[in-house]
This record gives sequence, structure tokens and C-alpha cells, in this order.
Amino acid sequence: QQGQTLAPAPVAPSADPALASALIADHAAAIATARRVVDHSQDPDLRRLAQTTLDTRTTELAELRAWQAGR
Repeated sequence: QQGQTLAPAPVAPSADPALASALIADHAAAIATARRVVDHSQDPDLRRLAQTTLDTRTTELAELRAWQAGR
């Protein structure tokens, strides 16, 4: 009807494992890159940012894997 907004269709629950797998791959790649920056960069600000990324993504990766294991 005119003036009514339709709610978006929900993502099927079966898509969740694939979405989690994509996030896991993204986080793993970010962790690997951040490690290279921490190990090889000469810039202290860049190394600090990479360390923050490493710390945050490592925690998030563990949470994603725990979610995935509980499925």
C-alpha cells in the first residue's frame, strides 16, 4: 500500500556460516599483514596501528571461530 515501507527480507540462517567463514578469512589476512608491519616497519606510528589491528582482529577471530564451532 502507498506510504508503507516493506521490511527487507532477512538473510537465510543458512547463509550465516558462509558469512562467518568470509569474516574469518578477512581477519586472518589482516592479522598476517599486521604482523608483517609490526615486524618490518620502521615507522612507530604505523607499527602502533598495526599492533592495534593485530590485537583487535586476533580477539575477533577467536570469537568468530568459537561461534563457528558452536554451530
